[in-house]
This record gives sequence, C-alpha cells and structure tokens, in this order.
Amino acid sequence: MEEKIEEVPRGDDELPWLYGVARNEVRRFQRSLRRRGALQVKLGGQAIHLDPGPEMTVVRNAEQQRLVAALAKLKPEDQEVLRLRAYEHLTVTEVAVVLGCSVPAAKQRSARAVKRLRREANPPVPQEARPGSRAIQEGGDG
Repeated sequence: MEEKIEEVPRGDDELPWLYGVARNEVRRFQRSLRRRGALQVKLGGQAIHLDPGPEMTVVRNAEQQRLVAALAKLKPEDQEVLRLRAYEHLTVTEVAVVLGCSVPAAKQRSARAVKRLRREANPPVPQEARPGSRAIQEGGDG
C-alpha cells in the first residue's frame, strides 16, 4: 500500500519510518508468495487424486471451464472482488482496504459478485428440459 508523502516524518524519525515501510512491503511480498504457493499446492493436488477415471476428469474439466467462462462474463469490479477473496485469500476487511470502501460495502460487493457468478455458471434450465416435463416424459417411444 502506498504511503502518503505527507505522512513521512522528518528528522530522526524518518529513517525508522522508512524501515517500517520497507518491512511491511517485504512482509506483503512474502505473504503473496505463500498464497501463490498454497494455490499451486491446491491446483497440483487436483492432479494427485487417485485415478478418478476419464469420466470424472471430463466432468471436472467441464466444470472448471464453465466457471472460468462465467467469471469472464462478469464486470471487472466483480472479477476483482472474487479474485481478492478466492485467489489472494483476503478477508472482507482486507478487501475493503484494497477497494477503498467500508467493510459492509465490501461484504455486499462480495456477496453480489458471488451471486452473479453463480447465476452465470448455472444458467436456468429451460422448462422443456426439466425433469418431469412433458417433453422428457413423452420423448423416445413415439
């Protein structure tokens, strides 16, 4: 997070303050590396499962593709919130700081983004394709 130039103390406090800023940046970078490593472990862990069989692999790949496609359809603001929460593992409070909004606003934006993602990833099933509809009950035998 960028520090405002007006906040830089002058005199004897300047150097310790700069060390503090540098320390925070190093910690932030290390946290990012840990998160990236955790994500790689998660992604790598999917390939380590005992042979799920080709059917399960096809289903899992299709689900992931559908989710990525749904994410791409969202507004950039929704994508950002979801990525901060899911990929960066930020808390709602941290997301609020990143977005420069209140915690309740960040919660609301996060909830709305998840709702939109679900809607995009799981479009409604047309009436004629729903189980129990006439089209399915009468189909096939003629």
